Amino acid sequence: MKRLLLFLISLSLSNFGISQSSGNFTANDLCYNTSTSCFNTENSYQIVMPYDGKIVFTGTVNGTTSSPNPVTFSIYTYIDYMTFEGNNAGQTVGVVQNETGPLIEMETSGLLAGTVVDVYIGASFSSTYASSGGYNIDYYVIPPTYNNDPEPNDNYTQAINTTENTFYEGHGSFIPDAVNNINESEDWYKLTVPVNGTLNVTINHDTVIDGYFSTSLQMLRQNNDGTVTGIGYESNDTNGLLLASVYCLKQGDVIFLKIAGNDNSYQMYWNMQEPLGYIDNEPNDLDSQALTINLNETKYGNIGYGITPDSNGYALDDDSDWYKFDVVESGDATITLNASQNFVYITEAFYEEENGTLTPIYFENSGPDDPIYNFNCIVEGTYYVMVKDYTSSPLGIPGYGSCQDCCSTYSISYTFSNPTNYSSDETEPNNDFSTAEYLPFNTNFNGQIGYRISDVVDYDDNYLIQPIYNGALEISFSEPFIGTVFFYYYEGIPFSVGNINTNTNGEVTSVSIPCAAEGETYYLALYSASCTSYQLYATNSYSGENGELEPNNTTNDSQTLGEYDNVFGQVGYGNISNLDNYDYYDIPISNSAPIEFYFDLYGDSTVELRNDFSMLTSITQDQNSGSITSLTYNNIESSSNYFLRITGNSCTDYDLYGWNQNFTAENDTEPNNSQFETTAINFNQDYEGRLSYYSSGSDTEDYYSFSLSQNDDVEFQLNAFEGLNNNASLTVYDAVNSNQVFQLNHDGTNSSRTTNTINLNAGNYYFIITGTDQTGSYDFRVTPQNTLSLNNFIDITASIFPNPAKDEIKISLNNHHEDISASIVDITGKSVNTFVINSSETQLNITSLERGLYFIVFKTDTSTITKRFIKH
Repeated sequence: MKRLLLFLISLSLSNFGISQSSGNFTANDLCYNTSTSCFNTENSYQIVMPYDGKIVFTGTVNGTTSSPNPVTFSIYTYIDYMTFEGNNAGQTVGVVQNETGPLIEMETSGLLAGTVVDVYIGASFSSTYASSGGYNIDYYVIPPTYNNDPEPNDNYTQAINTTENTFYEGHGSFIPDAVNNINESEDWYKLTVPVNGTLNVTINHDTVIDGYFSTSLQMLRQNNDGTVTGIGYESNDTNGLLLASVYCLKQGDVIFLKIAGNDNSYQMYWNMQEPLGYIDNEPNDLDSQALTINLNETKYGNIGYGITPDSNGYALDDDSDWYKFDVVESGDATITLNASQNFVYITEAFYEEENGTLTPIYFENSGPDDPIYNFNCIVEGTYYVMVKDYTSSPLGIPGYGSCQDCCSTYSISYTFSNPTNYSSDETEPNNDFSTAEYLPFNTNFNGQIGYRISDVVDYDDNYLIQPIYNGALEISFSEPFIGTVFFYYYEGIPFSVGNINTNTNGEVTSVSIPCAAEGETYYLALYSASCTSYQLYATNSYSGENGELEPNNTTNDSQTLGEYDNVFGQVGYGNISNLDNYDYYDIPISNSAPIEFYFDLYGDSTVELRNDFSMLTSITQDQNSGSITSLTYNNIESSSNYFLRITGNSCTDYDLYGWNQNFTAENDTEPNNSQFETTAINFNQDYEGRLSYYSSGSDTEDYYSFSLSQNDDVEFQLNAFEGLNNNASLTVYDAVNSNQVFQLNHDGTNSSRTTNTINLNAGNYYFIITGTDQTGSYDFRVTPQNTLSLNNFIDITASIFPNPAKDEIKISLNNHHEDISASIVDITGKSVNTFVINSSETQLNITSLERGLYFIVFKTDTSTITKRFIKH
């Protein structure tokens, strides 16, 4: 401590000053005797304090008196000084009186080094009796136990900077402590908290005056504005250890220690007690400062350190710590928080949106005592949790200690389980038809459902599907889907379509529409209350480019089908507003003649020929009928409007190869409509003709004639086509009297002649070929067994198979006698190939031909035969 700067000492001439740590005062000349005028009742001495401390006096006194009362001796010490303001001052620092015995014991107060102490030793004699006395007194100066006292450190602005685990010494107020504003009663120290934790201060203290003890420690924290606030106080009036602690201090806090006392000395040191398992990476007090916890990592922290009480003593500096963790795939995340205090827990968690904002996220936890926080069924992304100190206990009353339980240590870890099978390709939200996501074809598309996005459970996923062509649509699940599946189209309200296919457990395996239509919009809705992932694979089966012009669903919007048009069409596709049940084609008829339509039907369907008012004829292909490739109608009138209509029970593909309006037998010799216009025939030669009952009622009979030079068996062969099939008859008459001699009725088998033989007498005959109210063509041959014909006609018939054919056809000829020229002609009459047939069977490659209807024309010197086939 600061030493006395100025002393004003009053000394008598007999006084003497001693500056040493010990000495002796001896005298026998104290007396009081009126008869001898001996009045020396007091001796004075001076001692200069060699160092801080106290003076101890011990010794004996003696005296004689005629009085029965002993002589009373006194010894006291006194100092004079001048204050800092220039005023004289003085103080008695030690007095003892002994009236009953000879022993003297006395000690002074604590004194500063250099202080001049006036010592007065005197005796009190009775005025009645003559007395005398003496003394033998030793003294010695005892320094404080801890005498290293760096000054000035009398207030917090003068506080001495200290370091951890370093000893510091000082002492309290020694007289005179008011000189030059010396305040020996307070010593100030300063420290900066190196780590979060508890500050422990240890003081070993001692007093220089026996039986008087007083040492106190006050701890203060520096506020942001530079002021200080008390955070702890301890005192002790017993020599020895004084222990004090301040809890929940934060690294960087500035703490002041004020040690106060009188006549005392001390030795002090401090240290920090870190929290158990202490690792605390600060700052992480805001979401923007959140620390990342990696998967399967454990981090340590502490919370509630740094005491800044408010006026009520209820504030914390570090009451929240933020952490974030990344989820790389959907599944279940678990945060485990083990805290030393049960008021530290997680009550808030957040999901980071794409724009960076944080949205609250749900988690499961049973309460503050439960260290497990489950984030079940969450999607990939970044999540935040806030560890918070929710204590309501006060930190402590300022100046009177701190709250030991108001801070906590903890560990926090992140684990992950139950990962999804498939990562998500979907884009949220897709929770209804208005936000449905486009589902691509022929691609594994992954989705997730039942997971939490932000704090909303994604119970619904919706997909939009648009077929790129007519054909079967199927959406399959790589693994059975546990949940609800709804397939629909939307027209103000949803309409269910298609098939939901399930396994034996009722789990959905696929969704299908056999007849999806190009351009239509379908929706697939998935619902699940539990989180799962799924993989979809959508296919749209290609069945050919639709060559028809839609819409052609009525006679009003029918498509024209020319005689040589090839059209690939589709009917029955579509499940929404444009249900394509019918395809209509208008037929531009040019003349009244039988018509034949050529086609291939790829499924169960019906082809109808209709006029303006009703159906005229139809055929239906199904599993029982086998393949049907043409439709014929004989009674065509050029004045009527005709339509070809195609329909099916389900989606059907078809090929149209145009149509042909002609008679099978074209060579009609006219006029031969009466007996007077008969056409003379040659024997053993094919003849063709036509009859047209339906169109005009004319040409209902054809007349032919022949002559026999001798009696003979004559064979008649008749073949009828179109409407005459099963309606034609050949009736023979005797030309002389017109008597009927024979009739041959066609048996109704197309392309197979009906034959019969009759014996006729030599003579002239005519015959009539007629039918029953039908239009059609025919051919015939008359062959006597012995009568010679006018020419030797070679009978050739041909067959083609398979028909229809794709790559190759086989041509078979009977009665083959010579090379026959043949050519393939398309439906327009253009020759596309010529060849020569020189055997009864010929293989012909047709792969180079386009799909459609073709004719093979066979020619000999005497005849021409035409056969048709269809190329697939």
